[in-house]
This record gives sequence, structure tokens and C-alpha cells, in this order.
Amino acid sequence: SSMAPPASPPASPKTPIEKKHADEIDKYIQGLDYNKNNVLV
Repeated sequence: SSMAPPASPPASPKTPIEKKHADEIDKYIQGLDYNKNNVLV
């Protein structure tokens, strides 16, 4: 197959609102990881 797979295939179609919520959750999780890393220093 010469077709390369998409870089990040969506698990399911997302509406703009769902994508916004997903982005906010990602930022929240990244923030938790950032804070956790700082606390555990």
C-alpha cells in the first residue's frame, strides 16, 4: 500500500466544541503533569 496512514487518526468524528473540550482536557492534563513534576523535584 502506497498510502501513508494519517498522522493522528481521529477515534471518532468530533464537533468543534468536542475538539475544544478535548484540547482543554489535554492542557489540563499537561498542567497536572507539569505541577506534579515540579512538586516531585
